Amino acid sequence: MRRFFTDKKLTVGTEIVLDGEEAKHIMTVLRMKPGDELLLINGTGREMTARILSENKGEIRLE
Repeated sequence: MRRFFTDKKLTVGTEIVLDGEEAKHIMTVLRMKPGDELLLINGTGREMTARILSENKGEIRLE
């Protein structure tokens, strides 16, 4: 499973929106698409598995 670092607050059961360079990296460089799962990690020691719900105009939504 791909790992991805973000500075967003990670809370299980909430939708997370990534945009800009974060979204571009996930969709273009890592070649992920809606339905794919990744492990999100933030700087406070939290991590969670997230699934890409949608991608639209440089923004991705994860759950």
